Amino acid sequence: AIEYAPGLAVRKVHDGGWMNYRGREFRLPKAFKGYPVALRPTTRDGELEVLFCHHIIARLDLR
Repeated sequence: AIEYAPGLAVRKVHDGGWMNYRGREFRLPKAFKGYPVALRPTTRDGELEVLFCHHIIARLDLR
C-alpha cells in the first residue's frame, strides 16, 4: 500500500485523471487513476506539489 507522511493531504485520482481539492477539480495524468496522491505546500503562496510515492508529478496553483 502507498503511504504518505502524516499531515499531508491525500486524495484519490478518479476517472480521466481528475482529483478534487478544496472544492475544485484538477486534472492529473490518467495513469494515476485509482491511486492516492499527496499534496504538499511549496515555498510559493498558493502552490502545492502533487506527489506519487516520493515523486513530484505535478504542481497546482490555487490562486
